[in-house]
Amino acid sequence: MAIDDKEKALEIAETVKKHFPNLEVLARSFDRRHTYELMNLGVRIIQRETFNSALELGTSALRHLGFHGYRAHRAALTFKHHDEKTLIDLHEHWGDEKTFLIQMQERNQDLIDLLSSDEEELEENMDHSWERPSTK
Repeated sequence: MAIDDKEKALEIAETVKKHFPNLEVLARSFDRRHTYELMNLGVRIIQRETFNSALELGTSALRHLGFHGYRAHRAALTFKHHDEKTLIDLHEHWGDEKTFLIQMQERNQDLIDLLSSDEEELEENMDHSWERPSTK
């Protein structure tokens, strides 16, 4: 389900789940809030509208800043996996703003730590496997 109306999408998902509880609904969400609202209705397969394009843009930005291709790709994948896990983990706290924000801050620090440790590991291994050999 991919329509340009958040409320209508929620209404359709709710109606479908009510009348056909075993039907797997695939939906596009507009943002994190909409994703949680769809999850609350029992939708399990959700594609966030701008997530992948933002991830690709972030990878391109890292490349333009001088990161090697593999390193930029690895950072993007690390972020993607962390964000997908965080999305699921924080769903249980959706609706409890105080707990949600505390958990979100903890997950943000986890991401910083994860990216830092990944950066250190890459520095140690100097993995340039996606780069052409230097012709110097």
